[in-house]
Amino acid sequence: MSSTSATSSSISLASLFSRALSSLSSSLHLPASDPAAQSSLQSAVTDLKILSSRVNDLGLFSDNEAVDDLSTRDAAYMLVDFVWGEAAGRVAANGRDERITRLQQSELHLRIFLNHLKSYSLISECDQYLFAKSIPADFASRRDVKIKQFKAEKELRSQIAALLPTETTSDIDLFAKLIDLPSSYDEDQARELTFKVLRLAHVQCQAQLRSIGEELELLRMAPPDEPQAPPDEKRTEDDGTWRLDRINQVLTDVNGPLLDPQGRPLRPFTLLPSNTSSVAADRQRLQAQVFRPGHRLPTMTIEEYLAEEQRRGNIISGGGAASENAPTSKEQLQLDTEMDGTAFAEEREEEQRRKDEDWAVWTEANPKGAGNRRNKG
Repeated sequence: MSSTSATSSSISLASLFSRALSSLSSSLHLPASDPAAQSSLQSAVTDLKILSSRVNDLGLFSDNEAVDDLSTRDAAYMLVDFVWGEAAGRVAANGRDERITRLQQSELHLRIFLNHLKSYSLISECDQYLFAKSIPADFASRRDVKIKQFKAEKELRSQIAALLPTETTSDIDLFAKLIDLPSSYDEDQARELTFKVLRLAHVQCQAQLRSIGEELELLRMAPPDEPQAPPDEKRTEDDGTWRLDRINQVLTDVNGPLLDPQGRPLRPFTLLPSNTSSVAADRQRLQAQVFRPGHRLPTMTIEEYLAEEQRRGNIISGGGAASENAPTSKEQLQLDTEMDGTAFAEEREEEQRRKDEDWAVWTEANPKGAGNRRNKG
């Protein structure tokens, strides 16, 4: 056993999990290609691997248990596989095949996390139907599903924020605070908070699995990585065939060959008509090049020029009677709220309500004539 493994096995599960979350959090604040970020990710993956092994050895979770048999402190360690899946998917890969392997490892741990939630029936059927189903292909249904998912996640986050004693900056910070809840924290609130955080991780897990599936599909359709050439076949400084400045030497030889044995051009050339052997054809071609207008001829019609200027946005449009008869922003907002039965109308109605509420608050704080006191107090 290495010294790192021995040290990790001697500390508590909570300390080990907190260290892994801290390493993962520090990597998220750096570019993915930064060596420091990759080093933090590898450290987090190592700790999570040891932590998962210790959780399995302790038998914290069992398919034969019900949710009432699950300890509140133990339930938080369901997040180990979820965090491991997140970290494994962020580790840099060299090439297509290694990236596919990383994604498959990430998918495996995320599905283990989902199996734990399913085993203890921690996710309601409504949430399973909303977040686990595939996104529809048509735009209207996709937009409706996205709005419902966003509202459900927003409500869940607000409920978690109400139960937490302090504010969190990210989901990783939320997991860390869940692990380090003080012993004086109310047991019922701690259990409710833990289950809601697991539901939030379920939402993130389903989104991550969809993203992994799409990326795996693209990678499997991509061509395989090209094998690297042996060292003796690589270009060397003594090999001048690849140097660009070698072309200049060929250009000076106008009587040399036009193409190399592989069919690549060695110098510039001009394509001439097929009947250039005729003297009359040569005379006519040269005459067309000499006797031409001294000024530049137009390259497009006026209609084409105006169409191009309009495409670039250089022509002002609008105004007149059509602009005068168009509804104002306030009138358009009122019209939008009258579209009953649509999500767009609900959003516009909520916007109208906020504007009316803001106006009522302002008028109450600034009564009529309050700004014209003439220094009378």
